Amino acid sequence: MTGGVIVSKGATLDIAPGTTVKVSTALTSKTDPEYLSAFTEITVRGRLRAAGAPGRPVRFVSADGGKWAGIQVDGGQASIENTSVEGAETGFYCIACRANIKKSSFSSNNYGVVLYGLAPEARLEDVRIEGNRHGLLLLGDPLLERKAVLLKNNEDEQSAYAKVLSASDGARPEQPPPPGGKALLKPKLNSSDIVFNSEETLVNDTIWSGRVTINRGLKISPGVKLLILPGTVVRFGFMDTNKDGIGESGITSQGTIWAMGTREAPITFTSKDIRRKGAWDSVSLMGSDAAQSIFDHCVVEYAYRGIHSHFSSLKIENSVLRDNLRAIQFQSSQVQMDQNLVTRNLTGVQFRDSSVEMTGNTITDNYIGINFLRAKAKLDGNVIEGNIIDGLKAKESKLSARDNRARANRRGISLEDSEVFLSGNRIAGNWENGLYLKDSQVRAAANRLSENGANGLSVEGCTGTLSGNDISGNRVNGISFDGFKGRIFGNAITRNGKNGVSVKRLGSLIAGNSIYQNGQYNLGLKTSQTVDAADNWWGTGVEQDIGKTIFDRKNDPKLGEVRFKPFRLGPDKEEGREESINLP
Repeated sequence: MTGGVIVSKGATLDIAPGTTVKVSTALTSKTDPEYLSAFTEITVRGRLRAAGAPGRPVRFVSADGGKWAGIQVDGGQASIENTSVEGAETGFYCIACRANIKKSSFSSNNYGVVLYGLAPEARLEDVRIEGNRHGLLLLGDPLLERKAVLLKNNEDEQSAYAKVLSASDGARPEQPPPPGGKALLKPKLNSSDIVFNSEETLVNDTIWSGRVTINRGLKISPGVKLLILPGTVVRFGFMDTNKDGIGESGITSQGTIWAMGTREAPITFTSKDIRRKGAWDSVSLMGSDAAQSIFDHCVVEYAYRGIHSHFSSLKIENSVLRDNLRAIQFQSSQVQMDQNLVTRNLTGVQFRDSSVEMTGNTITDNYIGINFLRAKAKLDGNVIEGNIIDGLKAKESKLSARDNRARANRRGISLEDSEVFLSGNRIAGNWENGLYLKDSQVRAAANRLSENGANGLSVEGCTGTLSGNDISGNRVNGISFDGFKGRIFGNAITRNGKNGVSVKRLGSLIAGNSIYQNGQYNLGLKTSQTVDAADNWWGTGVEQDIGKTIFDRKNDPKLGEVRFKPFRLGPDKEEGREESINLP
């Protein structure tokens, strides 16, 4: 396999005994929204039957030694027997699926087996989950029947994470009403009824109102303006010439679209024939950056890519984007998103090589909330909540994020190879890590990372400043360091389940922090290096008692030493200094 495979609803993939499936790494920035991962994947929405036999097993392996996504059963069914899965990001990932796995093994994966959500039903019998970074991960309350399951030599054998929010956050709120009002009222149609049955092009400025039906494709010529009045319903017929189940009707604009609805009379872009994700293609802006297109008080639903922009300028506000494969996708564009609700999509917001400002949006209950690459992004006051895979994930980007909330996602915020400024964000109650930073330049000040299922903050290979953050009540570690150079001061790291601070690699002093009342140790070493952690408050002024809360060479002679003297006699009150990144 050199590309991803999807087993659609109603389809069955049978894999015969003795088959070896070799999967190429193929790490990309995929633009196909029906996929779940940037890696090569097997996504099952129908049924998978991998029927190995004794002496003739089915094998899933990496073709080139790199990572592949794994087997992802998204609402489908899987029957797996005498099968091995190796070298994947997640060997077997069940999202609201039914699975029966017998006499099989999952090894050398990042995650061995993951069951997600409240609906999965899985039976594991005579299954080996061995030599993975994480063994068996249960997120939520899946129905799991186990018999003779061997968990061995995994860094984290088994975890059953619950969606836990801090008391100050309270229970997760109900779905917010659409921005701009208590409800989006059903639009009133006037006598206009425009129908496009063939491929047509608008060559003059045009105004739409009432009901517009597009059964194939409509183009807007360069320089042409389309004004859509409040209450208009734009319907797209289902056209599928290549029989892949994805609708192809849509709008392609090289001009300017102003869709100007109101709270009382929003504009709706929807499917005419069927009500499901991918029933029509998109409203695509292609090279229309001469003037800004505007979508205000709109509803976009049941599309493949609802709003799609290349080399364009776009503003979308007070709108609802729901039940699409990808709600909004853009490349090489300038985009402003304010006060929108993006919900129940496979991917909420995806972009690359763009300049983006997002303020006051709610990104909730998608598979992936926000995902971007090589972009300059400014996010202020957004809610990123309840997304099944990632709340926010970015690579090779410049991000300034203030006063956002990321909670109840599987992974809260993940940033790689980026320049990052984070201030005043609340990252709480995510299933796994709250904030993950890798190979990035980081300035993180006055954030709150609490009640996350794994680490509050995981840092790998980064430089910068971590100051004035409240990192408390996380299930595993408050902070996990695997490579960091910079300043670590003024942080409160308390009540974390395992270690307040876990150190595998560190090139910085840990000074001026309050590190106390953590479950096993306030500071735990996983390295032979010496760590300088002087001038911190450890919850006590008694040297012997401080030593008991530190895991180092006195506990294991293969480890280094933590030098904690002199130590503070009271908590630190220094506030983290806010800094900024200048975004063009």
